[in-house]
Amino acid sequence: MLASNPRARASAANPTSVDARIDPRQLSPSNEPVPPSTGEHDVLEDDPPAGNVGDGVASGDNEPVPPSTGGSRAPCWNHMTKKEVIEDGVVHYFAVCHYCKRELTAGSGSGTGHLNRHYKACLARLGQTRGGGMQTQLNFDADGTVSTWVYNPQVARDEIANFIVSEDLPIMLGESQNFKNLIQRAFCPQYQPVTRKTTKSDLFSLYKKKLAALKEDFKKVQFSFALTSDIWTSSHQKTCYVSVVAHYLDDSYVLNKRVIGFRSMDESHTGDAIANQILEVVRDFQIASKILSITLDNASANTTAIEILTPQLQSYIKGYIIHHRCVCHIINLVVQDGITVANKFLNNIRAAIRFMTCTPQMIAKFAEYCRAHDKRPRKFGLDMKVRWNSTYHMLKSLEGYEELITVFVNANAKDLGLVLTDADWKIACQFREFLMPFYAATNVLSGVYYPTTCLVIDYIWLIAESFSKFRSDSLLRTVVDPMEVKFLKYFEQISHVYCFATIFDPRKKTGWFTNCIGGNR
Repeated sequence: MLASNPRARASAANPTSVDARIDPRQLSPSNEPVPPSTGEHDVLEDDPPAGNVGDGVASGDNEPVPPSTGGSRAPCWNHMTKKEVIEDGVVHYFAVCHYCKRELTAGSGSGTGHLNRHYKACLARLGQTRGGGMQTQLNFDADGTVSTWVYNPQVARDEIANFIVSEDLPIMLGESQNFKNLIQRAFCPQYQPVTRKTTKSDLFSLYKKKLAALKEDFKKVQFSFALTSDIWTSSHQKTCYVSVVAHYLDDSYVLNKRVIGFRSMDESHTGDAIANQILEVVRDFQIASKILSITLDNASANTTAIEILTPQLQSYIKGYIIHHRCVCHIINLVVQDGITVANKFLNNIRAAIRFMTCTPQMIAKFAEYCRAHDKRPRKFGLDMKVRWNSTYHMLKSLEGYEELITVFVNANAKDLGLVLTDADWKIACQFREFLMPFYAATNVLSGVYYPTTCLVIDYIWLIAESFSKFRSDSLLRTVVDPMEVKFLKYFEQISHVYCFATIFDPRKKTGWFTNCIGGNR
């Protein structure tokens, strides 16, 4: 039986008419509009009620009806994914945004207008065109999957904090206008400046995160730790600091170094105070049962500190803690005794350098003199009292310029009474040659990412040979004698640790060690 509407009867009588072949639900707003309702339902008797068609609710027989998939596809579905959720036996449909992952209602009764507005807003926020025609940036995840890259302000803040720490930059970097222009114009238009106060907070958060991760890593270390510690005073802040550094092997047998303690130390540098500072750091990282050795300088307070620490620390060798005296510090003490005597022989050399660098005009005049003699112009620096290797650098930089400097200074510094002689250069050259093994030993033995204990005897031997060579030199005898006395004070009896490390070195082993100690190297 047909409904009483004339339009419905006409459609049923003529199956080839347009109204019979087109579902009105498939018509977009630009298609021919549906005629106004006449107050009656324009349906066939056998059709289901209008409220049950494609709205995602159960029909009369409790079967869920999904949203219609016929006809043209709305643009929002290029930016969203349909999701079906069943709650209490009722099927609900949602649309998941590809960009912000938000879920929006997607039943047939809800329409797609809000979905289209949502994806366009997401694209606008991401700096894309409203039509979504611009290619988005892809992100390759660690598991090999590919996803759309989305700007995350928190990630930007974290990376700025990492960058500042790694490159030792000021915390105002994130709010710098030039930095903002660089990032927004060249990399990411969505970047927003980060204030220094926020960066300070991020740096503290980064520190706590890294500290917690390091403590977890230390729990997994299966080998012992070797500690180094030192105390120094900041001349600018007038504050003392103590540092504790841990050296250890990871599961891949790679040598690692981590600064686990950096604290101000206002109290007197007594053995008790030093031991307490080191012990607090060790207990904080829970490695007191894994300490094998501690390396300190040669201050007497450090010896007292080791005596206090040993009963409270343990290792796999039944609590015995190896106390290393820093070899580089010993070398520094030895050389300083020699430089104190050698200063009077190097005063003319230092005076010549001061003269050649006293004014810009004098620097330019010496540079022109060098070019006239086919030599590359150079500026020479003076040494510093607190760094003996700067004396070696000063003498090394003069090598090859001795004759030029002598002629230039003697010709231009007559009024100052400054005259360089061959004797001055002879002492300078011999002293430079004598210091070379000390300089090489300091460079090599101060390394941190390779074993150095097995190299100590090598450089002790080279330094001993240098003493043997210059011990009887008429010019350097007064310099060599006090240095050799200090050297023998520490190395006349070689530590067993250095001996075992040398033997365990596969490049040397027992044969090399026997020849070295026996004097037949």
